[in-house]
Amino acid sequence: MPQKIALTTKGAVDAIPYSGAGQAIHYCSELKGFGVRAGARQKTFVLWRRVNGKARLIKLGRVGEITLQKARRDAQQLIGEIVGGTDPVARKRDGTAGGMTLKQAWVLYQEVMKKLNRSDATLADYQSKIDCHMSDWLDRPLVQITREVCNKRHTKIGEENGTYMANGTMRVLRAVWRRTRRQHPELPEAPTINVDFYPEQGRTAVITDWAAWWNGVQRIVSPVRRDFYIWLAFSGCRAGETMSMAVKNIDLKTGVVRYPITKTKAFEMPLSNFQIGLLERRIEQNVEEFGTDCSWVFPSVTSKCLSEEFLNQMNHL
Repeated sequence: MPQKIALTTKGAVDAIPYSGAGQAIHYCSELKGFGVRAGARQKTFVLWRRVNGKARLIKLGRVGEITLQKARRDAQQLIGEIVGGTDPVARKRDGTAGGMTLKQAWVLYQEVMKKLNRSDATLADYQSKIDCHMSDWLDRPLVQITREVCNKRHTKIGEENGTYMANGTMRVLRAVWRRTRRQHPELPEAPTINVDFYPEQGRTAVITDWAAWWNGVQRIVSPVRRDFYIWLAFSGCRAGETMSMAVKNIDLKTGVVRYPITKTKAFEMPLSNFQIGLLERRIEQNVEEFGTDCSWVFPSVTSKCLSEEFLNQMNHL
């Protein structure tokens, strides 16, 4: 173990040898806990102290970037804080990024999404994951969302809502965190580094026997659900976009349906006679079943809003 030396002059600091391998700390004989950590290529002023029973090695700055006098002053100030009961490491941690909360970071990321022309559907998807699985974190400073709590939340979501939802939620947090870190580089690495993402497989199954598929669809009891699957097959539209199909965006006279919210960009699609007939029947039956104020083409059988039942089913297809 290196002998203590009087770190009171620049010459004394310069005389400390670089370590051949690893790191060695040379403590000052005059100021308890103050020292210089020497590595293979650089030296760093440090302060070692116990705070509330925990050992803390606080970096004060690299030799050459700050002076010995400043390092000693900073060390003395920190010693005074510690004696007064303050944990400097915790204070710095809590002040990282100005104490920015997840809610504030999400606002920042939404501005980024707008600049990148991300679709409203993508924004809504991110918002949904935050509201459903991270709402209790919104007012929490980012630095308090630790690697441990992040790992536990990922596991909990996976057990209760499925592995794809768990992975997707953590990807949202990672994206928001990384963008915030670009603005506040003092933030630590995203806590999702401690998440073991569930394996995912691409959906490669295709319908090869259309006659059998058609017969199977006809056995679906709910006419809304039956028409929903038929529409997907004859339109090629995404399930999520179809769930939000609104009657107001359909023009049966001209044979056009408009999709204002998609994962890419809004578009209009011409309709075949078969599709027009399906939509006419669906809208007419919806009025009989749900009333004239039903605004969705494929409503839930239990509510007049977008069907979560369909969403949950399609996530498993």
